[in-house]
Amino acid sequence: MEASLYIHVPFCAGACDYCDFYSVPVGSGDGVLAAYTERLLLDAALLFREYRPDSVPTVYVGGGTPSMLGAGGISRLLGGILALLPAPPLELTVEA
Repeated sequence: MEASLYIHVPFCAGACDYCDFYSVPVGSGDGVLAAYTERLLLDAALLFREYRPDSVPTVYVGGGTPSMLGAGGISRLLGGILALLPAPPLELTVEA
């Protein structure tokens, strides 16, 4: 089975009038960002164990503003996700 992966990071510094995505205003130093990342990785591990995709050609990280996670948070998120994949994706995009 082939599956692409969209990861929604629902955090922003503030709300934009034009945005229709679900997002929560949060500060970059807020502990909720690290907690969200760790929970997301736990959930992803469960889903990968259950569905066992043969390939994941596309990984897209979007939503609010994924860059709110900071360099360390993005590194943790992508490293954790890449460790679950059967092979590196052909495309990896992080919206910023």
